[in-house]
Order: sequence, then structure tokens, then C-alpha cells
Amino acid sequence: MIAVSGEHGTTHDHHRRLLCVPAAADQHLGSADAVKAWFGIPNTCHEWSLSTRSGRLRVHIANETWDADTRSLTSDGTVDGIGFHAFLTVRSIAHSIDRTMIIPGTEIWVHVALAPHHHAAITRRRIADLVERGLDHLTAELDCQPTTDSP
Repeated sequence: MIAVSGEHGTTHDHHRRLLCVPAAADQHLGSADAVKAWFGIPNTCHEWSLSTRSGRLRVHIANETWDADTRSLTSDGTVDGIGFHAFLTVRSIAHSIDRTMIIPGTEIWVHVALAPHHHAAITRRRIADLVERGLDHLTAELDCQPTTDSP
């Protein structure tokens, strides 16, 4: 996890490297609604409130786009009254190399940028909890899946 705060706002970056082929990840992360479900986010509304271990988040989504070609979800809106821009990307990686064989994997990367605000550090902590919980669920489901695509 990387968190940076400054006069231009606060950012949060987190990623997971999973031992599963991208096709397995795509079965679980093939749409905006599928991605949001892993993080406990309701699919049916653009405004919602969600509990994290460090407090509640109130979120309004103004714009949301799923790009199947780049396997990414981009969202803009407000969280706890603070403007945000966020994206999640699912990408193919070389998970590891065993002798001369490359073991394929999948990386899930989440970036959240918050506008400058005096409560941004508290909100960033709550967002970090939400992201961590979602990535934990995905890791439990996808890590150590078969590393070759089966017909």
C-alpha cells in the first residue's frame, strides 16, 4: 500500500499479485457490477453508505466506466463530501519464473485520488480498509488457481 498526502490532495495505491491466469480473474471481474460486489459496494445505486473497520463511508458516484478492453473500472464522485477519482485495473503479469518457465499471474491494482480536504486523511484510512477487504476477498477466491488456461 502506498499513501501520499500533500497540497494537491491525497492518494491511495494498493495492488495484489495473484497466482491465477487472467481468464480466471475475468470470470470474477468482468464488469463494473462484478468488481464492485467484491468490495461490498451495491450495484443498484449511485449513492450508498458502507461500514469499514475505521468508520463509515458515504459515497456518491457521479461517473463510472467499465472498459472491457483494458479490464479497468474508472469512477468519479464524492466520498464523505470529498471529491475523488478512482480506478481499478486487472492486468496480466509474470507472477514468477521457475527455472526457464514463466508462471503467469494477475495483478489487481487500485488507485484512489482525493481532493485536498482537512478530513482527507481520515477518509483515506477508511478507503484503505475498504480496498484491503475487497482485495482480501479476491485473493481468497483467486490466488493459487490453476496457472494454465484450460480448453
